Amino acid sequence: IDVMTSTNVGLMNFIGLEGNEFTNGPSLIRIKCSSNCFVSFFENKFYNCGSRVVKFHSAGYTPKSLIVRDNIQLGGSMFDQLQTGVSKATGTSYAEFTSNYVASITPGTAGTATILIDDGVTPWLSQYENIRVAGNMFKDAINVIQCSGSAVSGIVSLNKLWFGGNSSTNSTATCQYPSANKANTDMPQNITI
Repeated sequence: IDVMTSTNVGLMNFIGLEGNEFTNGPSLIRIKCSSNCFVSFFENKFYNCGSRVVKFHSAGYTPKSLIVRDNIQLGGSMFDQLQTGVSKATGTSYAEFTSNYVASITPGTAGTATILIDDGVTPWLSQYENIRVAGNMFKDAINVIQCSGSAVSGIVSLNKLWFGGNSSTNSTATCQYPSANKANTDMPQNITI
């Protein structure tokens, strides 16, 4: 099921999914981005949704800006590995996963609750100068991020995963990116006032 778009629709520039509630579904939200696309997921509720809900259409691009903020996810897996054929957006790209609540469907019992999966041939990190996972709350969540793909093709020194400032209880994460491309800290503040 293509919830957001289909193969018959052209490439999209602005995509926003805000204020929705999904229970036991959808099984797939497939997004078809242009090379200069902005995608936002704000204040949605995903309750026990199917495995790997959000995919970027293989005939499109990864978003130039991907902002995932203030969502509630109970169980399941949110953003899937990149599909074969997905192209990198034009120029510098950023992805932010901030202020989300990610937990198993049963409080006190650890279960799968994954906000980002990267276990495919094309690593997410090769598409973004910065992927920032910060300021989230993880409760009883197994593999809150699962970056376990063996392929590192296209990852360069500018590509960085920042993971920090997250509150976690009884949760795990997997990240096999090269050590030079990841850090357990937030982005440094470069602005003075």
